Amino acid sequence: MRDMRLKALAGTTRQQGSRPHARAAAREGGQSLVEMTFGTAFLLGVVLVLFESAMIFRSYIGVVNVAREAAMYAAHHPDLCDCGQLQCVDAAPDGDPYLEFLWHACQEADVAGLDPARLTIHPPETPEGTDPQAPLIVTVEYELVSPTSGVVLPWIHRFGLLESFPITVSSEVPIRFGLE
Repeated sequence: MRDMRLKALAGTTRQQGSRPHARAAAREGGQSLVEMTFGTAFLLGVVLVLFESAMIFRSYIGVVNVAREAAMYAAHHPDLCDCGQLQCVDAAPDGDPYLEFLWHACQEADVAGLDPARLTIHPPETPEGTDPQAPLIVTVEYELVSPTSGVVLPWIHRFGLLESFPITVSSEVPIRFGLE
């Protein structure tokens, strides 16, 4: 008989205890929602940082290729005039060796998917003269504007990421004119 009373009390206790569990479950549901909100914002920020890092790396490789192509062309034409810095949009091959130099560099920039309006190609520098095997240096600058520059997350803004990223690459090759 005593066992039956304990079982009855146990059942009563279980029914009374289920109500606090319902309240606790509701509070835990709200807590889960808040945790998911913070977690989602953090994951969105990580994806943003990874995306921008990949864009910067891809653009850097493209600028390196442009600088190498320009340096290789200039190595075969070391007598290029010093016409100052020119943007890619000004380049058109018409027999002028310097414009052909720019045209070759701009073709490489187009293949790399770089915006030619943001690309600056400096004239080749020959610090030791134009003798064969002397070094020739070409410097290329590119301003990468991120398509996500307008994305601002609440509380964390842009994780300290810049709106644009300047990329400068110099390529040095030996002069090859006159070696053939």
